[in-house]
Amino acid sequence: MSANTEKMFELKELKKYFPVKRFLGGKKQYVKAVDGITMDIYKGETFGLVGESGCGKSTLGRTMIRMYDVTGGSVTYKGTDITNAAPKDMAQFQNKLQIIFQDPYSSLNPFWNVEEILNEPLKQIGMEKGERRDRIKYLLNKVGMKADDMEKFPYEFSGGQRQRIGIARALSVNPEFIMCDEPIAALDCSIQAQVVNMLEDLQHEMGLTYLFVSHDLSMMRYISTRIGVMYLGNLVELTDSDTLYEHPIHPYTQALLSARPVADPKRARANRRIKLTGELPSPLKVPSGCPFAPRCPYAVSACSEARPSLREIETGHFVACSRAEEIGN
Repeated sequence: MSANTEKMFELKELKKYFPVKRFLGGKKQYVKAVDGITMDIYKGETFGLVGESGCGKSTLGRTMIRMYDVTGGSVTYKGTDITNAAPKDMAQFQNKLQIIFQDPYSSLNPFWNVEEILNEPLKQIGMEKGERRDRIKYLLNKVGMKADDMEKFPYEFSGGQRQRIGIARALSVNPEFIMCDEPIAALDCSIQAQVVNMLEDLQHEMGLTYLFVSHDLSMMRYISTRIGVMYLGNLVELTDSDTLYEHPIHPYTQALLSARPVADPKRARANRRIKLTGELPSPLKVPSGCPFAPRCPYAVSACSEARPSLREIETGHFVACSRAEEIGN
């Protein structure tokens, strides 16, 4: 748990399903991208979300900040239920809930220069024209860019610089919470650490709370306060970052962490890779019971009968596995 116990977000059985187009009168189907997730995010922390591509990480974050409508369950932001809030009611929260997109190449309007890109959100919050230019200079300085960059267009910058512009845009309206949707995935390794360090500095200076979505397991341990592991739209493990990496309990988490590349040759040879059998099930046909049961080396017949809930195995360590105690020991 974060040292701060003030809850910024409370999710209860949150669901987001996407309908699939039917052909020739077939049965209506849904992709269960987020399928009943319950968790809290505390003020000032960085909550990390990891898992395979397509497990629902980004969908969860976008549903939380109401970029997507909620299919079921509830979202509470700082004590206010925003689950079914109409757009006009969400307006009061939208400045406080921002997002940094994964792709710095497609998230910026190529026909606008930097000043126009950063000017737009400032106009939306009613900032006077005379103040906006100074605010833009301030934001660019915050993200390590120059005032002269205002006149340039996105194509004139590197990927790392474009992502800095995207971060400046998210900061422009003084947010409290930022969803970082794989913000370093499209960047060179040499730039990734710079961007992550900058995000950490901004967090401490501005009191920000992050939801950090990534598949980079090494970077996730470095930046996150707590980490949730997702599999097929479900949260299967949740604990602080050090505990997760040193004592993973859920079989999926163990397999995921065993696949990390290790730079030290001796440690790499000693590392026991856990190879999962079987194919990843389709999100259109999630298995009954535990969704991981068909690939789990510890599964017994009972695992296919009832879906395990996320429960506290140790202080602050939550696992969705009926055999967690046996596996953890």
